[in-house]
This record gives sequence, structure tokens and C-alpha cells, in this order.
Amino acid sequence: MISQKQQMVNLWGVYNQQEQHNKYWILLYFYLLKTCKYYLSLGNYKSREIKLTAHEEQKVYQKFRNELIADSIKIQKYIEEHLKDTYIKTWESTLKNIESNTPLPSLKEIYEDINKVWVGDKNFKDRQAHNTKIIENKLHDLLLDESLDIEEKFLQAQKIIGDYRYMIERLVRTETIHTMGQASIKCMIKNNIGYVQWITCMDERTCIICGARDMRVYPINVIPQYPDHPNCRCLLLPYKLF
Repeated sequence: MISQKQQMVNLWGVYNQQEQHNKYWILLYFYLLKTCKYYLSLGNYKSREIKLTAHEEQKVYQKFRNELIADSIKIQKYIEEHLKDTYIKTWESTLKNIESNTPLPSLKEIYEDINKVWVGDKNFKDRQAHNTKIIENKLHDLLLDESLDIEEKFLQAQKIIGDYRYMIERLVRTETIHTMGQASIKCMIKNNIGYVQWITCMDERTCIICGARDMRVYPINVIPQYPDHPNCRCLLLPYKLF
């Protein structure tokens, strides 16, 4: 196997490359703000001009809700493709680390791996849908609140949509590191590597649990929960006892 330092460089290269794709969420944030402002303005305008009934206000909101849900479905697909690419790149990087040429799993196997529930009772698609529902409910209550004017609603909507963007970023980052772990472990098992070394990214953001696991060696079949928390940045490297 190549040096530990080079192994870390190879795997972090995959993570950093995939992080570049997350600029997508910045565009999403501004798109949702623009869309929200449009429907707020539309509802405000119609309310003043033709005195919208509560039912008509619901219809204006429903149009916004439909766009939010349609975008959420697109996001699920985007994340799935992102994780597929992450899996493939991690497998290739792990092969470099252990100096092997084991064939990549089939696309069917890869999609099955990334769509599995690995913590709690939801996979990434379920979590994205759940997060969207939370935001949808918050925006529903805000947009139909008669006690607030359009400027106040928009300011509050900015925070809610900002929270939504953070939820998506956290989900993608966590699923990315989990996918990297799954691909690495499967590749190592295929190559008869029985141990992994837990490498923690040590800085001011490092949690106590991950800090305590840094450099520890685990049998590949008894690795602690990985990742152990959202936004984890730890790596699992192949390890030979002798």
C-alpha cells in the first residue's frame, strides 16, 4: 500500500472535488428567494386590488408549494447522481491506495448501496422529502399570516429558505462521507483487507467522539457508526497489522 499521507490526499481529493458541486445550493437559495418574493408580491397585489378570499390566498400559496415540491424531487435526483459519482471516484481512489485493480460494482449495486437506510428509518430521499415538508409548513404559516406585511414576510422567508439550504448542504455532506466510507469498505473487503484506521480531521470543529477515535484501528466488520454525526469529516483508511 502507498503511504498514509498519500492515501489521505487521494480520499480528501474526492471529497473536495465533490464539495465543488455543492455550489448548486447557492443558486437554489437565490432561486427560492426570488420565487418566494414573486408569490408574496402576487398575493399582496391581488389582495389589495381584488380583495382575495382566504381560499384564493390558498391557491396562490399552492402554486408556490407545487414549485417547492417539484424542486425537492429534482434535488433528490441530483443528490443520487452526486452520490453515484462519489462512490465511483472513491472506489477508484481506494484502488490506488491499496494498489489493486478490482472491478467496480455494477451500477445496480451502487444505486442499491447509496439508497439504503443506514441510520434511523429514512434514506437520503426520505430525509430530503421530510426536510422539505418542514420548510413547506413554515412557509405556509408565514405566507398566510395576515398580521405581517410583505416586507416582514420576505425577511422571515429569507431565514426559512436559508435554513432549508443548510438542511440540504448538511444532508449532502453527511451522505457524501457515508458513501465514501461504504465504497472504501466494500473495496477493501473485496481485496481481503481486514482492518481500517479511523482518521479524524483535527481542528476547532472536531467533536469529542471523533477526536477520541483518531488513528484508532478497527476490524473492518466492527467499525463504529460512520459517520457518527452530520457534517462528519473523518476518513477510513486501509490498515495492515503486519
